This record gives sequence, structure tokens and C-alpha cells, in this order.
Amino acid sequence: FRAAGEAVRRAVLHAAGAYLSKCSADADGALPDEVHSTSGRPVYWIAPSRSLSAQKIGLFVTGIDALHTLHLSGAAHLAQQVTHLLTSPSFTFAVSRHVSFFECTIRVLGGLLDSFEAIGHPVLLKRATELGRLLLPAFSSPSGLPYTTVNLRYGDVSGNTVGHLADIASFSLEFLTLYRHTGEALFLEHVLNVYEVLWGAHDRAVTSGHGSYWTNEIDLNTATFVYPGTVSGAHNGDSFYEYLLKSHLLLRDLLDPSASPPIPSPLDGPATALCAELLVRYRVGVDALLERTVVRRQHNHRPITLLQDVVVHSDGSAHHTGLVSCLVRAAFTSIHPLSIVFTFTPLSAC
Repeated sequence: FRAAGEAVRRAVLHAAGAYLSKCSADADGALPDEVHSTSGRPVYWIAPSRSLSAQKIGLFVTGIDALHTLHLSGAAHLAQQVTHLLTSPSFTFAVSRHVSFFECTIRVLGGLLDSFEAIGHPVLLKRATELGRLLLPAFSSPSGLPYTTVNLRYGDVSGNTVGHLADIASFSLEFLTLYRHTGEALFLEHVLNVYEVLWGAHDRAVTSGHGSYWTNEIDLNTATFVYPGTVSGAHNGDSFYEYLLKSHLLLRDLLDPSASPPIPSPLDGPATALCAELLVRYRVGVDALLERTVVRRQHNHRPITLLQDVVVHSDGSAHHTGLVSCLVRAAFTSIHPLSIVFTFTPLSAC
């Protein structure tokens, strides 16, 4: 294990060192999100708009997303290089381009906050707070659910009015953590509101004859599930379940009487209720997911368990697709169904 760990550490240092050696800001202050491994050409996660064709707009995604890993790998000099680049007065997230709410939240905002809690450098919290505020216009839909894309400079929203569970409900950890470190109640309020809207949408679906399972597609304007919908523990649904459990644990910590800042009235009551409801919805949701998607078969004379995606229609009828969310031995899943590691595997490969 020590040898394997050292090999991983060396690989991290090699990759990150190569990226950062070519990661310099251009005349506009943009930092490349990626760098081609052979040519060294910078790659920008979001392309420049036509009206800003002379600019290269980057969010420094790789550097931010890898910062905590660099810290854990003992690469202090590389971690310091990343934080130094973030302190530049020319660096900004307020770019005139529509970006993915989901990707910006989990990779950039999450990377900043995770690294701040590990390293403690104040610029990481400063940049996280700036980005969190720039993402807030995404919640301007009639239902309060976040739109899929948002312009970080002007706050314009665009994209499909139908969102996926993983896209719209994988922000609570980051926003609760922002509240923990800034005390800005607006971040907490959006978490409370979005889950309340989702609970209502799900309860209406159950009342209309659907089971306790969650389908992935939901209309962002009306907060109603769209059929045919997909029940899946993988693409477009996986992190929804992950965030239910982890948000329960984080919110439980925030509600501790010794927590600082304390959750103020009148938000403390809804926050307490949400904390309990998150765990209930997680347990019921995962049970319903497994009930709907589990298929048990024999493979090479050994039992395996497949979690095969299901398409559900408005009348409640359903059929399995040719896609598998998970492939593990039945003996392994019998230890604990939540120990499943979700992957994406074509059924033909099984």
C-alpha cells in the first residue's frame, strides 16, 4: 500500500507540475482550465463569446479542482502556486459567458471550499464567496429551482427548462458550507427552498400513482416531473442521492448548539425539519431506486447484481433500458446496498 500510495503521489506531482508550469495568465487575466499534454496549448473550459472574441475566458478549473489533492500529496510548493495565482487582482469569475451551474458548483465552488477548510488560505474563501454570489441568479426560475446555465457577469440564464436531479440538487453541500463560513443566510435559504420544492414535486408524483422512486427529469418552471422519465443511480441522478445523505450530516453539524454562526430564527425551524427529512428521503429514495432497478443474474456461473436503468411513463408503466447503472456481485451488495459504487456500463458488456 505504501508503494502504491507513493506511485499515486508521484503521478499527481507529475501531472499537476506540468499543468502549472504552463498555466500563466494571458493579457486578459484568464487562466487556462486545461493544458494540452504535448503542445502545451491552453484550453478554456468555456469558449469566449463572439462579442469577446479577443478574450480567452478561463475559470482555472484544473488548478482549483486539484488544490486539495496537492495539499494531501504534500506538494506544498504546487499548492502555493495555485493560491498565488488566485490572489492576482486581474483574476475574476465574473466572465461574460453562460456556464454550467452544476459543473461550476461541484468543481470550482466545491474545490475552493474544500481547499479552504484544508489549507485555510483566506483567498480561497474570498473567491468561493464571489463565485457563490455570481451563481445566485440561476435560482430565478418561477419554481425557485436553479436553471442549468447562468452568465456569471450579467446573471442571464439560459438552457433547457427541463433539468435533471443531479444538476439541480447537487449544490447544497457547497451552499451550506458557504453559510457556515460567511454567515450569509441567502445561501442557506436557497437550500431550504429547493428541497421544499423537490419534496412537493415528489409527493405529487407519488399521489398521482407513481411509487417512491425518483425520476431524473423535472420541469424547472412548474416543478413537475416529466414523463417518460428515467430512474437511474448513475447519469443525471447519482449525486442527488449522495447530496441527500451528506447534506443531512452537514446540516446536523450546523444545527449543533455550539456551531458558529448559529442558524438564525426563523430559519432554524425549517433547517431542523429539513435535516430530518433529508435522511428519510435518502433511505426511502435509495430503497425505491434499488427496488426499481435491481436485476439479479448469473455470469460465468456466479451471481451478479445489475442496477439497470428504468424508463417510467406517465401512466406508471415502465421498462428496463439497455444501460446498467452498476455491476457488482450479489454477495457484495448483500453486505450493504449502499456500498454500491455507481458506474456506467452497457448491458452488452456484462
